[in-house]
Amino acid sequence: MTREVRLCDGCVEQLSTGALQLQCGRVLLRKSDFAGAIPVLERAVKATPGVAEAHALLGLAYVNTRRIEDAVPQFKAAVAGDAKN
Repeated sequence: MTREVRLCDGCVEQLSTGALQLQCGRVLLRKSDFAGAIPVLERAVKATPGVAEAHALLGLAYVNTRRIEDAVPQFKAAVAGDAKN
């Protein structure tokens, strides 16, 4: 049995931490809502600028909405933030 998570209008903007923004961004990406994930992941990056995953996921969302020029700096930031991988 699968449960669908529904987000009410405006509730994503009220999430207080970058970690919660990142988690919501992951959910939206899994649902292939790339355009919806962008503002959420932009807030996650702003709240947690050193988290490589946030940058990588934002880059992925940009690529899937054909915003390649916006994706490149996010991927570079992800690599710079995660030098071990």
